[in-house]
Amino acid sequence: MLRKTVASPLFAIGFALAACTPTPPPVSTIDRVQKGDDDMTCPQLQAEIDKMDGISKASMSQSDQSRQSMGTSSTVGSAAGLGASFSSIPFLGGAAQLAAAQSTTSSQQKMQQGQLDASDAKARKEHLVDIANRKHCG
Repeated sequence: MLRKTVASPLFAIGFALAACTPTPPPVSTIDRVQKGDDDMTCPQLQAEIDKMDGISKASMSQSDQSRQSMGTSSTVGSAAGLGASFSSIPFLGGAAQLAAAQSTTSSQQKMQQGQLDASDAKARKEHLVDIANRKHCG
């Protein structure tokens, strides 16, 4: 006969605190306008534009990977919750759910940071292209 068990109250409190802990917002790491931008030569501008393209692509790739990871964590957490209902060790399923929740939070942070970095790289690239156009770089 299967019996349903209840996780320990301390674990439940820890799980609730972890779930309610606010995540810090992403931080901009790329300044749109940087000192010396107007003094760059055409080859320097092109190199910086290429660098921003690379950052944008890498950031979007990181964001996509984080999105996929969140889906996996959610599935693991759901499966762990189902297993916890019938576990003979009361807090085992809850521990797996907590780990999945923390993984999801980490993935969300990475996804948000990747989106911000891609956006910042795009804005910087647009600024550099404007300078290159003013200098008639070909």
